[in-house]
Amino acid sequence: MPTLVQVMIEVARTMGLVYEGTATGGTTASLTDTGLEQTADHYIGGTLWILSGDNSGQCVKVKTHDGNTVTFATMSNAIVAGVTYGLASADYPKWQIKQAVLDCLRYEETLMKNDTLTVTEDTEVYTLPVGVENIYAIQVAKNESEPYTFAEHYYWHEYDGSLIFSPGRYPTEEDRIIRLWYLGNHGEIAESGSIEPTISMRWLIWKSIEKLYRRNYVHLVKNAPEQVELLNEAKENVKHAESMANKYDIRIGNPQPRLANY
Repeated sequence: MPTLVQVMIEVARTMGLVYEGTATGGTTASLTDTGLEQTADHYIGGTLWILSGDNSGQCVKVKTHDGNTVTFATMSNAIVAGVTYGLASADYPKWQIKQAVLDCLRYEETLMKNDTLTVTEDTEVYTLPVGVENIYAIQVAKNESEPYTFAEHYYWHEYDGSLIFSPGRYPTEEDRIIRLWYLGNHGEIAESGSIEPTISMRWLIWKSIEKLYRRNYVHLVKNAPEQVELLNEAKENVKHAESMANKYDIRIGNPQPRLANY
């Protein structure tokens, strides 16, 4: 799954901020590309992503930009010819892009998945895993080993930290996974950390862009018509991403019905 750094560059790419090139040389604290044509100082305070080579996955703030060379905090390995990279100016610096993505992961409610519960014999009540609440849907594995296939289960309700199946309607196949879909927050991760597969990447990218445009409009360029247009476009893309977020079996919307047990 994509890391935080990978999502950050996808946000910047989608916004049209990233120049991508190939290094012709460098050191542990500099990258040179004879094809870099922006005037000196253009990338100062901007962001450099290393996309290949020994430092692949690194994302750093640009310290200086002189012609075809940028400098940055020392990396573990030297940049060598052939390393691919992405470079963005300081219009939207690294900390803003990172904060926008993390804000989505920390605070925006989204559909999450938990596979830690398994069926035990003759059990109607299960204690929910820590952090799992607001259950959206339940699925029970139809087989005992990967690749798993799942069937929806409707005869249940959630109460006071417990998953309670209706009498006589609990799953009976021992050790089968009980998959819990719930509305929650992803939570913060490190730059190298992987994002949970239940998160829609299209939603995450456009929601992050919406936050960046909103900040830019509120704090920097109030009443600029082009900023309003960009913000509105981002909001529409967020809505579309939410409506299409059914890649992982469950569509975000109204929870599955709890059917009465007659």
